[in-house]
Amino acid sequence: MTIGILRAAVLATAAVMLAACSSTNSGSEGSASAEDDFMAAMVAAAAPGEHHAVLADMAGSWDVATLWWAGGDAEPVSGEAEARHAMIMGGRFLRMEFEGLDEEMPFEGFGILGYDNTTRRYQSTWNDSSSTVILFQQSEPDPSGRVITTHGTHVDAIACHAEEAR
Repeated sequence: MTIGILRAAVLATAAVMLAACSSTNSGSEGSASAEDDFMAAMVAAAAPGEHHAVLADMAGSWDVATLWWAGGDAEPVSGEAEARHAMIMGGRFLRMEFEGLDEEMPFEGFGILGYDNTTRRYQSTWNDSSSTVILFQQSEPDPSGRVITTHGTHVDAIACHAEEAR
């Protein structure tokens, strides 16, 4: 059942993308030229570029010192982790994995960071062993081209309202 729903969602998304792209090619619908234009746009949108090279620079393994605040006047929580980052899918995405301890509690995290050529934004997902949340974040490229600060929202587990995350 779940695979059927996923397959339907993927097909619906593809249909919407095709309809949106074909509606921008007014006057040449059905022609070989419109199909060629569409294919060229799809190839360009899928090609890794300069922003993907920035992601590739983050690939590797590191020892990480973590520091995070639970909110309000709470004291920061420190920890240690090992990070393993690798480029995947032909250099299009950075897979990020963390394993470590926060205040002697085991911690695992996993995320994907990519650059969407069509929206011209970095996009990421993050999930970890401290919650059941999948965090979605985005960022416009920094003018220097070397800094990525993603922003998104998550629901505060105590207050049950959305808060900004970065």
